[in-house]
Amino acid sequence: MSKILETTYSQIGNFLDTFANEEMRNNLGVIIVTHILPDRFLFLEAISKLAKIIAIIPKPKSIHYPTLERLEDKYTFEFLSREQISSSDIIENLLINSRCKKFILLDMGGYFAPIIQKLKLRLKDRLLGVVEDTENGHQKYLKLVEEVGLPIISVARSPLKEQEDYLVGQSIFFSTEVILREINILPNYINLGVLGYGKIGKSVAQIAKSKCRQVSVYDINPVLQAQAACHGYKIPSFENILKGSDVIISCTGNHAINDNNISLLKDGCILSSATSADDEFGLSHTLKNYQKRSITKNLMMLFNQNKSFYLMNEGNAVNFLHNAVVGDFIFLVQSEILEATKEIYYHGNQYNQKINTLSYKIHKQIAQKFVLSLNSKFN
Repeated sequence: MSKILETTYSQIGNFLDTFANEEMRNNLGVIIVTHILPDRFLFLEAISKLAKIIAIIPKPKSIHYPTLERLEDKYTFEFLSREQISSSDIIENLLINSRCKKFILLDMGGYFAPIIQKLKLRLKDRLLGVVEDTENGHQKYLKLVEEVGLPIISVARSPLKEQEDYLVGQSIFFSTEVILREINILPNYINLGVLGYGKIGKSVAQIAKSKCRQVSVYDINPVLQAQAACHGYKIPSFENILKGSDVIISCTGNHAINDNNISLLKDGCILSSATSADDEFGLSHTLKNYQKRSITKNLMMLFNQNKSFYLMNEGNAVNFLHNAVVGDFIFLVQSEILEATKEIYYHGNQYNQKINTLSYKIHKQIAQKFVLSLNSKFN
């Protein structure tokens, strides 16, 4: 490891260490759903100083295998699909067999949402709550929140996560451009469509605006659609953005392109996703009935007699092809997850058994620590 990287990680590691709590660790167990990327070493180490890590469930589409090999020597991994989690008692048995007094679930994408009520019923007061990291997961818990009877703290809409989301948007466009260049297409000459004008979609559109011939935006929310127009983007109808885009980057997490509208795509359109194929595209029928041809390692052509289109990374988030790099700012969000875990452990009854974000006061304290860490890095 280079001297620059050694300096970076030692200082950020010290920053995460400030959230350790030995008193909690003796009583608390956690199960974690997470990406397995090179930045997870320090995050998992910090969690292990806060609680006993009962098991880690890797998100299957974002596993960096050299990192996994190193982590498997220290932690227990359970390779479970959403279906396995929701249709069995695996999670309950893991929690009970751990013999921890209390539990908190650290989720990334609402994996535990289908079973959270059952877990609460069976584990009673031992299950303290859930910390959720993503917008997709936030929405899944939002549908259940009145019935769960547990505090759920989400960092998905935190002001601290806005920095990560901005950089995620940049990484999504970067990876999309890399794949386009592999087939001799430059962004300068394409009409790009961006579906979804949330935090990530805005970031994608922003960088694309300086690189593409034209950028069009569609969002189901007319307020965000008006905002996109104010920011200088074309805002065609959903039908017209599908028909007119050479490349579409979909950032909705809500099956924006699916079996019912795939026929509207411009012939030869290339699709790129900001999240997993299961959340972004609803193409189960299409994938079964279209022929497939690999164009490059990360680009697949689907076609029949009437239509052809392309999927980057089999419809999964393209940025994970390049480790979804967002630099030091990932640790800003990870520190909030650590703090949210502490809040549920010590003050869960103050969160009224609903989806919450941490207070502005806590956000400010975390940001101050982070800024000091960055200053020490660069000075």
